[in-house]
Amino acid sequence: MTTRLRIVLVSAALVALATPTIAQEPAQAPPIDARAARRKAREFLTEGLHAPRPDLGRAVEDALEPIEVEDPTHGPAFDLLLRNGLGQARLIVRVERGEGRVTYFSQPERDSVVLSYDDDRQPRTDAEVDEEARVRAILDRAALRARARQLLGHLVPEVVTGARRFEVVLEESQRGRGLLVDRFVLHEVPADGVLACFRNSVLMDVSPETGDVVSVVRTDLRHEVRAAPPVDAAAATRAARAATDQAPVQEAPRLVVLPHVEADGTRRLVPAWVVVLAPAQGEAAPRLVAVDAQDGRVVAR
Repeated sequence: MTTRLRIVLVSAALVALATPTIAQEPAQAPPIDARAARRKAREFLTEGLHAPRPDLGRAVEDALEPIEVEDPTHGPAFDLLLRNGLGQARLIVRVERGEGRVTYFSQPERDSVVLSYDDDRQPRTDAEVDEEARVRAILDRAALRARARQLLGHLVPEVVTGARRFEVVLEESQRGRGLLVDRFVLHEVPADGVLACFRNSVLMDVSPETGDVVSVVRTDLRHEVRAAPPVDAAAATRAARAATDQAPVQEAPRLVVLPHVEADGTRRLVPAWVVVLAPAQGEAAPRLVAVDAQDGRVVAR
């Protein structure tokens, strides 16, 4: 698999995870510049017990090429590329410009690839490909999950202290032709003392051959609800039923944090109650109604 194709595939995963750029509180400091972004990328790559590339050392900072991009979730960002002698990307680190957080990482030079053709450019059989993948996948799922958790703690230090919590929602092995990886998807859930939070996502691909994390895609929007909101579950239920001809309730309302687009086009995160109501006549799926927990408006249905 070519480096270019690898970048395209992981970028597609980023789009799948992405939430449209959300208006945040005004930044306390101006956006970081290219020099600061290179420093943030170097710190992510090389510093700390579970840094992904400590072998690169401090010198990598000056070798990183900054490219201004627009992150689909976090807005303005820099992609920091480390190239080889042929100009191909060895690795890419994306640093958003607001707080300098790393939201994307890929290192094509560490990909574990199973080729579809032999040295004579003859197609290999499925049995040959499958056997190579089996032999090369020497690390078990538990070890790979632990590695993913380690890098999550490196990216989000609050995970180590318990201030933030993520749960694994998907684990799958990708074997055969192409990349040889185990994929992990994690979602953020409320930590102790938090009633609701925005459900950030992290997608990691880990090589079962080497244990290297070969790519990371994540969202990191912070919005937590720690105190009971002005609109309680009962009031939200009444609002939801009023908006749906008094449909019966199927499940107890859940307090969540959702992205919402205002009438003027502004996007923001809102605490909301999600009320699950009985299906409409002739329909099989239940109806979901989201009610703003601050003012009681129906914001989605």
